[in-house]
Formats: sequence, C-alpha cells, structure tokens
Amino acid sequence: MESLAWMAILIPILGIAVVVVFIVAVIQEGKSEKRSFKQAFFVIVSLVMLGISVGATIGLLNTTSKNYIFPGAKEYQRRFNSPPGLYLTGLTPAEQTDGVKSVVAPQSAPYACTTECQFTAGDKEAVTSWKTSYATWRDENTGTLLFRRDLAVILPFLIVALPLFMIFFRLMQKGAVAEMAESKKISPIRSLYFYFIAFAGLLVAVIGAGGTINIGLNSLLKTSTDINGNVSEPFRATSDEGAVKSIIACADKCGFTADDKALANQWLTDSKDFAAKQNKSTGKTASDLSTYLPLLLVGIPLFWYHFARIRKETQDTHTATPTQPTPVTS
Repeated sequence: MESLAWMAILIPILGIAVVVVFIVAVIQEGKSEKRSFKQAFFVIVSLVMLGISVGATIGLLNTTSKNYIFPGAKEYQRRFNSPPGLYLTGLTPAEQTDGVKSVVAPQSAPYACTTECQFTAGDKEAVTSWKTSYATWRDENTGTLLFRRDLAVILPFLIVALPLFMIFFRLMQKGAVAEMAESKKISPIRSLYFYFIAFAGLLVAVIGAGGTINIGLNSLLKTSTDINGNVSEPFRATSDEGAVKSIIACADKCGFTADDKALANQWLTDSKDFAAKQNKSTGKTASDLSTYLPLLLVGIPLFWYHFARIRKETQDTHTATPTQPTPVTS
C-alpha cells in the first residue's frame, strides 16, 4: 500500500470536513430547512470519493513516473532491497558462546565437490526455493512486477471511487439548484464542500511545490552528495556468496543446469551491485521528483477549479445604478 501513502494527507482533512458538514446539516435541519440531511449526504459522499480518487491518482502518477519517467528512482529504491540469500547447512555460520558474548564462527569454504556432490537433500530444496525467490527479486528490481503490483492496488480504488464521485457530485449540484430555488440563497453545506476541497488542493500543491523547490535549491547550491550518510554499516558478503559459488562449482556433480549456473553468476553480479549502492545516494533526486511532482500536478488544478467556483458563486452582484433622465432644455 506504499503507492497510496499520500492519501494519508487527505484523511484528516476529509474527517474534519465530514464532521463540520454533519454539524451544519443538523443546524440547518433545526431551522426547518428542507433537504439539509439529504444534501449533506451527497456532499459527504462526494468529499470522500473525491479524496480517494485524488489519493489514487497521486499514487498512479507516482508509480508511473518511477517506472517510465524517472528510472533512477527505481535504482535508488533497489538499494533497500538486497538479493535473497542462499543458506546451505555446511556453510551457514554457527553462533558460539565465548564467555559472556556470542561470536560467529568463520564461514566454511564453498563446496568444491571434488569427488562427489556435497549438497544434501535439504541443500537442494534450499536451492530450489532460492531460485524462485531470486527470480521474483529480479522481476521486482529490473522488471515490471512492482509496477504491476502497484497498479493492482491503485486502479480498483480509482475505478470504484471516481464514478461514485461523479454520480454524487451531480446529485449534490441538482440538490443545490433546487435549494437555491426555494430559499434564494447558496447552500452552506455545498459551499463547505468547495472550501474544504480548495483547502486540501492548496495543501497538496504547497507540499509538492515545497519539495520540488527544495530539490532545485539542493541542486543549485550543490548541497547534495553522492555519498549516502544513512547507512549504519556497509553491506558485507556472508555465507550466501559461498553458497551461490557452490552451485557453480558443483554443477556437474550435483546435476545443476547451465541456467542454474547462469543464475548463480547473475546473483554474484547483483550482490556486488547492491553492495556498491549502499554507500551512494544515486537516484535520490529522481525518487524525490517522482514523489513531489504528482502532488503538484494534482494539487494545482484541484485548488484552482474549486477556488474559481467559490469566487464565481460568492462574487457580489452589483446592481446597475439607474441613469437619471437628461433634462430637456428649451
């Protein structure tokens, strides 16, 4: 659900809006105003459905930009996801108690399989499981699996919420027209809708603009660095490397295929690449842009449209001053 994380910005605002709309509806109903609760229901549903649609749209833009516009963002994210390890019973370091503290025994050398296969039945099962996990990791980090997963999370919300918003927004508009015809004034409940959405759009746009400007200033003032200062300790090869090298060394004796050997060699390459990324922050700018630009692209039109409607509907209508008749001179 990381792709919908920015929806959390709108949830408190929507919650406040729902409470305020309900309170206003109760007040209006107490004044014998017709349609108050019905109009409040339309407004609340429109608010919530629009909030979900906006959050899903931001998530869709975010994941699409990472996959197609800012590919460096994927490289930056990849440094948080290490290649899956392979553990063999003869190579896994064992903890030994040395007085008060525990120490880890040095790892054994990779299987050599000089005369026979050293892989046990459990080792071979571990290799089978590792191949599946590593293939998934490769698809997530170099393929489109993560993008497809994000789409599977985001699109259902958008498909359900957007049509519901359009339906209830039209009902809200029709109710406002009928209420205007009866009371000759703009519905306060409907006005709250436009004010709250304009505020939410402005807040999203400000966050997006602030983040984007921050990226630009960091680039202009050269405050960014390629060195990553957030890694507590460098990535170190463990018995995983020895286990993977054992697949290559024992391929003939243990019946591993050429594809298995190629997969093992690819893992060694990916492992070194992952280790090299731990001390660098390459791709951070692309990752930040893919986060903040969607907020800006969604927030600006959201605020502009609703604020324009507020100005249009609350603009004072100036009555024309009647002109005085011109006196006739004889």
